[in-house]
Amino acid sequence: MNKQELMARPPQPKSKKPIEFMSDEEKVMISAREGLLKEGLLSLIADLPEGITMIEVGCFRGDSAKLFLESGKVKKLYAVDTWCPGTWIRFAEPIFDEQVKEYDVVKLKMTMEEAVGQLPEVDFIYIDADHTYDWVKKDILSSLKVLKKGGILAGHDYAKAYENMVVKAVDEVIGVPDKNYVDTSWLKFM
Repeated sequence: MNKQELMARPPQPKSKKPIEFMSDEEKVMISAREGLLKEGLLSLIADLPEGITMIEVGCFRGDSAKLFLESGKVKKLYAVDTWCPGTWIRFAEPIFDEQVKEYDVVKLKMTMEEAVGQLPEVDFIYIDADHTYDWVKKDILSSLKVLKKGGILAGHDYAKAYENMVVKAVDEVIGVPDKNYVDTSWLKFM
């Protein structure tokens, strides 16, 4: 399979109106657990080993964090996100808190670059924060500082729509992913 085939079109929110016309509350309520998004992430989770410690960079509402934790494969999750104070994304933080309250989660309200000094070495890191080229590159480089040798680095939106952002940063820093999933998640064995 070539690179173009690996970069499927990212799933679109299930709403009758475009995201730019939704209210802040409507944007936050878009469920990342629907359809292809859930299927792809569950496939990635199936490829993970048992008993891992992980970092999720970019947590939003906590839908993916909850899937990782519910799998039983993650013993501890470090949640790294700014929850963008002053933007509509801030409405997602209390939903995140509610979704992960029953699990062993350490929440760091900052960027990955800022969090590195407060994080232990981990087995797995999933990146789905700011999708601009510079931020994705920074998140990958910061992640490599705390990823155990032989660990797994993964993320979201390795897709045509993000070819000059996510795809470019991933390819430049760590090379083409070892696996890609239907939800546009990617995975690289380090």
